[in-house]
Amino acid sequence: MTTKLVFKPWFGWHVGRIEDYLEEMARKGWRLEKVAFSQMIFRFVKGEPRKVRYCVDFRPRADMEYKRLFADDGWELIDVSVGWLLWAKEYEGERPQIYSDNQSLIERNKRLIYILIFALIMQVPALTININRMRTEMLGQPLSDAMRVFVLFYAIMLFFLILGLVRLIIVNQQLKGG
Repeated sequence: MTTKLVFKPWFGWHVGRIEDYLEEMARKGWRLEKVAFSQMIFRFVKGEPRKVRYCVDFRPRADMEYKRLFADDGWELIDVSVGWLLWAKEYEGERPQIYSDNQSLIERNKRLIYILIFALIMQVPALTININRMRTEMLGQPLSDAMRVFVLFYAIMLFFLILGLVRLIIVNQQLKGG
């Protein structure tokens, strides 16, 4: 049995890219067997080519009714990770969708926007405390290597939070216009 392990990071404002990638792998005969590390590591097993539609949804509280609705329509829940749900459905003919209109996509993106806004607001006290601590403890002294790594990591994290928020807002504006 031939297997393949793929690390494929993706962002919430480009779910279509990971969906298309997984579908292409299925068309090439790579069956998705396992998903790990916040849906960024995929393990595939070589088999027969298939037409499988993969869809990603974001629902921090996916209740049983929501899951049953998808299951009744033939969707299989592949993975759940921090609010992200990965669904799959084998098909013939027309490619199935979990969202049939732009308003549903806008609502999905809004759920993620609210989470990102909350995460950014929660950074204000932590950022204030850390800036004050660095100012008082390191007055006139260079930052230690550990503190430099922390500041760099923190800056990267804040950058991606802000980038994600801006990109989702732009995507929603495009969906509203088109």
